[in-house]
Amino acid sequence: MNLDKEVVEKYWDDAIDGLQKALSFLQNQCGIVIPSLLPYTTIVIPLAGMFSRISVLKGPKIGAAKDKIEKWYWCAVFGQKYESSPNSQAAIDFQEVTKWVDGDKTPETIENFLFDPANNIYYTTPAGSLSRSSWFDYEKSR
Repeated sequence: MNLDKEVVEKYWDDAIDGLQKALSFLQNQCGIVIPSLLPYTTIVIPLAGMFSRISVLKGPKIGAAKDKIEKWYWCAVFGQKYESSPNSQAAIDFQEVTKWVDGDKTPETIENFLFDPANNIYYTTPAGSLSRSSWFDYEKSR
């Protein structure tokens, strides 16, 4: 990585705030109460970036942005988007979701979401069972 010290220092607090909000979201909205329940550790990075980016929003806009992020999260997890090339997927998802929050088109992770419980590695695990409960709660609320 070719980062200047000044750039890191300038955005450090924003990055930490985004990470804190992402972890809180995972715990409170997605039922990830212990690290072993997190299906993909690499999903935390784009999630933290998304929460950092939306921190400037206020009122109903912040709620709408969080709803979009939650929809993306469940599609990414149960669509197994982070099974291969997670770093590339993280970069794509960060760009597409932040643009979507700003009014652009729906991310491909959501548009192309296909779910097959019989062939879904995460869905069949105990952690997936707990997450399914949170996902179904999310789906029922829509």
